[in-house]
Amino acid sequence: KLGNKGNSKTEYDERQMVGRRKGYTAGFVAMSISLGVLAVLSIGEIEIPVHPSVLYFGAIFVGVVAAVSVFIFTDSYWGLNNSKTRYAVIFIIVGLVNVAVPIINLVDGRLFVDGKLGMSGCNLLVGVMFIIIAVELIVKKIIDGKGGDEE
Repeated sequence: KLGNKGNSKTEYDERQMVGRRKGYTAGFVAMSISLGVLAVLSIGEIEIPVHPSVLYFGAIFVGVVAAVSVFIFTDSYWGLNNSKTRYAVIFIIVGLVNVAVPIINLVDGRLFVDGKLGMSGCNLLVGVMFIIIAVELIVKKIIDGKGGDEE
């Protein structure tokens, strides 16, 4: 029930369902293009100084950011029964943790392994993803001219 007001399932109206469908389509297309680019780089034997897992997670994150961006700007990110404040707290905590891990690894000399960005690069990607989402939410709030967290 976390983030919902007495409902265990998030509810969306018809307009939001259309926006979510567009978002999932955009996410799929963005992820497919990202994976295509990675395939072309691999075929061309072009090496990027990043652990391969980070590259593939990066492609997934590109898809997630594309989907979430469409959700936000079509007003279909939040369900009708979601608490924006609860989710904001969770986002802040997850974002901070995922930014802290690569910083700690950088200080410890473990961010780069054998000259490549190591697995903690995934945490860096998640942190960047949450920053992008936060900025988009702020921009959307400014565009809408709303002052409160709840509708």
